[in-house]
Amino acid sequence: MNWQDDFRKDVRRICTGWNIKEKNNKLVLRVRTLNKEQSVTLPFGFNEYQKADAYIRIRNIYNLTLEGHDLKTAAFIAENKNNKLLNNLDWDNAVNKFQESLTNVAPITWQNKYKPALDHALYYLTQTRQVNNAADLTDIVLKKWLGKTEQHAISRRALWRFLKYCVNRLNFSNVWLPPTEIPSAGKKKPKKIGYPISDIQFISLINSLNNQQWIFAIQLCCVYGLRPEELRYLHTRNDGSELWSNYTKSKGGTKGDTTQPRRLYPLLVKDVDGTAIDWNLMQRITARESLPSLGDKGNAGKSIRRYLRNKPIWLSIKEQAAMEGQALVPYSFRHRYSKQLHRTHLRPKQIADAMGHDLKTHLQHYARFMADNMDKEFTLINA
Repeated sequence: MNWQDDFRKDVRRICTGWNIKEKNNKLVLRVRTLNKEQSVTLPFGFNEYQKADAYIRIRNIYNLTLEGHDLKTAAFIAENKNNKLLNNLDWDNAVNKFQESLTNVAPITWQNKYKPALDHALYYLTQTRQVNNAADLTDIVLKKWLGKTEQHAISRRALWRFLKYCVNRLNFSNVWLPPTEIPSAGKKKPKKIGYPISDIQFISLINSLNNQQWIFAIQLCCVYGLRPEELRYLHTRNDGSELWSNYTKSKGGTKGDTTQPRRLYPLLVKDVDGTAIDWNLMQRITARESLPSLGDKGNAGKSIRRYLRNKPIWLSIKEQAAMEGQALVPYSFRHRYSKQLHRTHLRPKQIADAMGHDLKTHLQHYARFMADNMDKEFTLINA
């Protein structure tokens, strides 16, 4: 089936009796009812390049006929409405402002995950000017990545985040709010991958907080790779020279088989120039510095989530994680610990011991970070 047949099939799906034809290299829309046939020439060439734009215009015309307009009047309103909606909006400036607002998005992330989708959107918003709402823009932009599941999802998230910014921050009309995402029926929602927060993101986060007890708790989770619940079980040994966790949990295998208390080893956070930051965490535990209330036993993670969930920097990092198909969670501090250790020369068994679980459990949850180390090792080999 060629593009003309595909196009005609798409138009017939809009409404029975609707079709298209070519006349003098122009696109003609034909509408046949029981009593008569109407036609109107649309401002598009009859070619594959303009097919997507023309389809959106035809759909808009159909919506106007439902309001009682005849075909030619609907076509006239659609063209003028489209021009009025688009000509008054500065989309290029909107993209620039949007990029400036993404203070925690690295330039390479913008280049790879935002710019392709937004450049494609700008073409339709400023050059062809054939879309006048978020749903139509989404349809036409994402066609570029059909069949490319990961890039399609990344592009959709980037486009929708931009459109939400335009409506919520730049006061664009609500017609530019992206459509509600509806999960596919019958498919089990996949478990999201936990996002490993970066050192620079972590520094930005704690610098934005003002509750010293929570800052202390989050620093401990990040530097020692703690499970949130382990914050309740910290103490020092050997005259304050070692930090330990007495927390134990079921291994999920043999009944009664649990993890063991373990010594904790710090992996210091590094600032932008690579300098390690020592917050004297072990000494502060020895001095019995206060930690925040963590709620009932087993709910420490929920308590951390509740504290952070509305913090602007946390939300910004959360959106960046979502762009990569991952989830920012209280365990993201522990994920950072694992990812960074896999970039060292420690063996997986040593890393598993440092994190308080067996090698099998470690490989089930953190084997993905071993690929990062492979990349580093091959870079060294080929240097």
